[in-house]
Amino acid sequence: MLGSPLLSPLVAHLPKMGSRTQSLGLGARAHAAPRIERNPARVLIVDDNYFCRQSLVEVFRREGDFNVCGEAVNGRDAIRVARLLRPDLIVLDLVMPAMNGLAAAQVLKRLMPAVPLILYGSADKIVRQRTRALGIAALIPKADPQGTVVNLARTLLAQKDATVGQPTSLTRSSVAAVIAAA
Repeated sequence: MLGSPLLSPLVAHLPKMGSRTQSLGLGARAHAAPRIERNPARVLIVDDNYFCRQSLVEVFRREGDFNVCGEAVNGRDAIRVARLLRPDLIVLDLVMPAMNGLAAAQVLKRLMPAVPLILYGSADKIVRQRTRALGIAALIPKADPQGTVVNLARTLLAQKDATVGQPTSLTRSSVAAVIAAA
């Protein structure tokens, strides 16, 4: 029975007899001093440009404290995917077809008021005012290094954890401090 093709992948991952690594079952192993880790923050990336979206996905995936749970190509898809996946953070492009990032952010803030939203793209004074009025956590230019988005995401999630359920908003000086640290 152990030689059957259905069970062989499972058997291959089981620890060998005499192994000093403690088995947690089905391929999971714990070393002598297991680390206690928090679950990675679930991030939804929304951008109509495939290359920009994939670039952001890769930046977040390289970080151990983030898990890209989904992607969307416009505001309508973002709302649908966010309802299904319930992310901890949403990164939205400002200019997209079907529904732009600002309109999607307005709907998302009503649906998920505690989820921080990062809007990125070039914006004029009116867009910045609307962003603040909607309670969007941050608006950053796409020209900024992508590490800035990750650092900003960490800051927002830390603030969210500290306030437990209250919507957060970064001041201009907080954003400047995060950008300076990147």
